[in-house]
Amino acid sequence: MKFGLFVLVILAAVLWWGHLKKQHRAKRREAETVAPPESIVACLVCGLHVPASDAIVSTSGASFCCEAHRQLHPDA
Repeated sequence: MKFGLFVLVILAAVLWWGHLKKQHRAKRREAETVAPPESIVACLVCGLHVPASDAIVSTSGASFCCEAHRQLHPDA
């Protein structure tokens, strides 16, 4: 009876350990798939912050939130 209880406790511990390792692997995989944050730039005219991929950049390198603000700037 004592031996059976001992085996049952060991089996439960092994199953619990495997479950924890599985959760840890899933969290690590999820963390690896998250994209890095995108840089944010401010519009030179109004100061609105937009993602760098959405910003309109002039030939001088200045960032704008829209084409109308790019045309307002004298360096455009």
